[in-house]
Amino acid sequence: MIERVVPRQQLVKALAELNEMLPEGGDPDADAGWRAQLLERYATVRGFVALLAEAVPWGATTAGAPIVEALRRLPGVQARRKPAAEHIDVALLADGGWWRLVLGNPHLAPGRLIDKHAWTFCVLEALHVALKRRDVFARGADVWGDPRARLLSGAAWQVNRPRVLAALELSGNAAEHLAEMELLLEETYRHVADGLAGNASVDIVGGKIRQEKLGPEPEPEGLAAVRDAVAAMLPRIDYPELLLEVHARTGMFDAFEHVSGQVIRQKDLDLTLTALLVSKSTNIGLEPVVKPGEKALTRGRLTGADYAYFHLGGMRAASALPVETQGKIGIAGDWGGGHVASADRMRFAVPLRSIHTRPNRKYFGSGRGATWLNVVSDRVMGLGASSCPARCVTRWASWMRCSTLTALPAPRS
Repeated sequence: MIERVVPRQQLVKALAELNEMLPEGGDPDADAGWRAQLLERYATVRGFVALLAEAVPWGATTAGAPIVEALRRLPGVQARRKPAAEHIDVALLADGGWWRLVLGNPHLAPGRLIDKHAWTFCVLEALHVALKRRDVFARGADVWGDPRARLLSGAAWQVNRPRVLAALELSGNAAEHLAEMELLLEETYRHVADGLAGNASVDIVGGKIRQEKLGPEPEPEGLAAVRDAVAAMLPRIDYPELLLEVHARTGMFDAFEHVSGQVIRQKDLDLTLTALLVSKSTNIGLEPVVKPGEKALTRGRLTGADYAYFHLGGMRAASALPVETQGKIGIAGDWGGGHVASADRMRFAVPLRSIHTRPNRKYFGSGRGATWLNVVSDRVMGLGASSCPARCVTRWASWMRCSTLTALPAPRS
């Protein structure tokens, strides 16, 4: 009957190609270990599977529809004493490992019975993968919702279509765009294929490409000597000493005025403000910088100066003084004209839940974090910085024009 549909030779060839793509047969002992683990963890997921299938308004694309259907039928499979293969969607067992775990359990009675513990985890894993691919989504959700629901359509799309196409540099003809992508893929493939023979770092073993890890570029001759010489000339000083020296050269602490407007300043106020700046910039708190024997560093003095002097106006005025002073140094003028700045960002995971953090799966996985924005002039002078939730900033221009560096405000979130 099979040979009426497909010639024997063609079938043999197809099976040979299929065997090359399928994973090798698993170790029975390893499968037994997997079954033992699934049996132990089955109780932790059994209780919420029915709630997961009913409470979430699942939606799916054509590729994800079988997974949602399998999830909805999963409580019924779990309730059966002896579920069989006709009660599940065997097409989800594309992975050879799950096929053996679900259908090849030697402890089950002969026949078409399945291992419902393995089938439960198979469906949950397929759901997780489909969620990441957006083949399955939760209707109305923010992070796990349908990304297509936010696309413009109807009159709104017709109004914005020319502007969007111009921004993306697309013609609006899908067939033309796909033809360009096809040509680019073909040229790239041939370029890589032609270079494989002469590439010593690439080997093809068993039909798979193996490439050596890329190492660092060799340092130019003489760079190590220059680096060591510069490091030897730089003095090793403590952070507070550096701040006091900057104040001595620029008078930056003099820009901090009392919040009440009084002119009289306390003695050794520069030491107090230095200690406060160290505690705030290093995030160590007041305790490490408090010295009861020093009048300028007592807890009461530091707390009072924090409320009286550390305000936005004083910090802006103080930040402008080092920028202005550095602009008068000759080598700074050689670096740049002072009218161009670079804006960049760093991501930090925040373990505690806070209104100042946001989820960003690309950088924080399933956690939350914040973004630190930093602006540096072409004279290698920091102009301002600000923290903001991780998702507030998606793209910043690599370079931006600044009319006057001293008047540049700190970036806003």
